[in-house]
Amino acid sequence: MNSLLFLLATRVLLTLWLLNLFPLVSMGWSGEAGGYRDAASLKGFADTLFLEGHYYPAMMEYERFCYFHPHHPEKPRAQFNSARAMKITGDYPSALAIFTALAFDSQNGALTIEASFERAEVLFLMEEYPSALTQYEAFLTGYPDHPLAERARSAIKKLYQVTH
Repeated sequence: MNSLLFLLATRVLLTLWLLNLFPLVSMGWSGEAGGYRDAASLKGFADTLFLEGHYYPAMMEYERFCYFHPHHPEKPRAQFNSARAMKITGDYPSALAIFTALAFDSQNGALTIEASFERAEVLFLMEEYPSALTQYEAFLTGYPDHPLAERARSAIKKLYQVTH
């Protein structure tokens, strides 16, 4: 009986001790509450997942970044990379929606140009050939000297072969 009570008391004390440590563990690596949600950590982790080809987890991490840091200057880039992951995994409608929003937001600078091109690419993948052609032509009209312009010209040639 005494050994049973001793065992039970030991387990209760151990459990209480672990519960007291739980707040320290849940604060994250930085030692501050919410430390696991700092912008650099979230974005860096998402970027690493994306570069390693783990597209679904990367999309989730980019979404967490945007949720916890809605006004961060890197939010448009995170959305762009999330849309790229969606494109790669075949979620074309979602990717198109994000690329379209980014392409029409002039505050994004160079990202607006890239999003405009990616929008055309997604339309092509969706087999929306007339829309893709229009988007590629608009891209070339606006940015004829951009490094992506040659890829746009090449895609237009493919579109003419497919549609004619």
